Amino acid sequence: MKKILVFISGLFLCQCLTNAWAENTVLSQWIELGPNNQWIARAVTTDKSCPEIKTDKQMIPMQIRSLPNDQFPITVCQAILPPDITSASISNHRLYLPKAEPQKIVIIGDTGCLIKKGIEPQDCNNSRRWPFPELTRHAAEFKPDLVIHVGDYYYRQNICLKGNRGCAKSPYGDDWAGWQADFFHPAKPLLEKAPWIFVRGNHEICERGGEGWTKLLDPFSFKHCFNHSPIYSVDIGGDTRLFIMDSANANDIGAPPEQVSWYENYLQAISKSPDKHNWLITHKPFWFVFKDDQLTQIYQHTIDNTLQTAWLESKLSNVDLLVSGHLHRFQAINFADARPAQIIVGDSGTRLDKNLVRTELKGLNIAGAPISQGLSLADFGYMTLERTKDKGIWRAQVRSPHGHIIARCIFKENQFICTERK
Repeated sequence: MKKILVFISGLFLCQCLTNAWAENTVLSQWIELGPNNQWIARAVTTDKSCPEIKTDKQMIPMQIRSLPNDQFPITVCQAILPPDITSASISNHRLYLPKAEPQKIVIIGDTGCLIKKGIEPQDCNNSRRWPFPELTRHAAEFKPDLVIHVGDYYYRQNICLKGNRGCAKSPYGDDWAGWQADFFHPAKPLLEKAPWIFVRGNHEICERGGEGWTKLLDPFSFKHCFNHSPIYSVDIGGDTRLFIMDSANANDIGAPPEQVSWYENYLQAISKSPDKHNWLITHKPFWFVFKDDQLTQIYQHTIDNTLQTAWLESKLSNVDLLVSGHLHRFQAINFADARPAQIIVGDSGTRLDKNLVRTELKGLNIAGAPISQGLSLADFGYMTLERTKDKGIWRAQVRSPHGHIIARCIFKENQFICTERK
């Protein structure tokens, strides 16, 4: 009798270990919103086959998006979920499904840890100097219905030099180890608690972090890296539509005619939107204050870059908010003319740009127009948005990595007015 019990308990232990091992082969899972409001379920696994997704209606097999290779020894899996399901899980891990009208949104951007040749590396091992892992834990406590990342995930481009304790033992390169360290491991608390929209940044261009972007986050069908992805939209209810535009390769300084033509075509697609409220989500901002010294002000006032030129030539009139990153600070910019408000959330982890001499931006000039109201902050953090009962009006908070409110904002009628909390 004792031998039988030992044998049975041994089998039970063996089965438990087998199940635990099977579950642990899925390294990460998430839902992202794609073209035509698609619910895209993704998973990264160490297996060569893909798991199934359990829903309240049926089991859905995931398809292989990318097979393992030397740089990415993982299988990337994908399935398009039907919008009529009410629950879904992978290996007993819940997938948080999109809501037709999300009430709470988190916006983050420029999150990776900077290790680049010729630049003093960022201290990736210090949560005060690279707070992205801390930030995601506190942002998850906000319980958002949607997370928007405005681009630049991958920053560990070069090896951490011997003797530098700040980035010691850090992986680097456009491979799974680099992407896992810069994004998937630190983002896990937030990645698996809400659906996401991923915007491509200039750190994800083909010759930089393009392979990781294409395999892991790009919402389009996987073939190979392209310089330009199509613009697409996501409906978030309340007569509000988000347009996600790839500006990763847009020229920051000049306005090459070929590029201007590309972005004019993107903007023309937005002009056909049936919705009253349209937000343009893209990595590089149309309007920004890089520096507030006199020479830079003259330059920004008189010389337009690619995106600014495309905007002014397209005469787009149905967009009321621009959401971007790229500058490593927070900015909210408003104009007295018909231009939409511009917010910049590029302060979520990567080493910050030095702040301007002034935090209030009123009176500074960009591309031929003075700023009527604006705020610039050089603190690590993220933004939260909350829908109000009044259609088209949102309350927002600029938050520290620990979730503390730095500034409060109200967005209505083309204006995103932020007031710093003293």
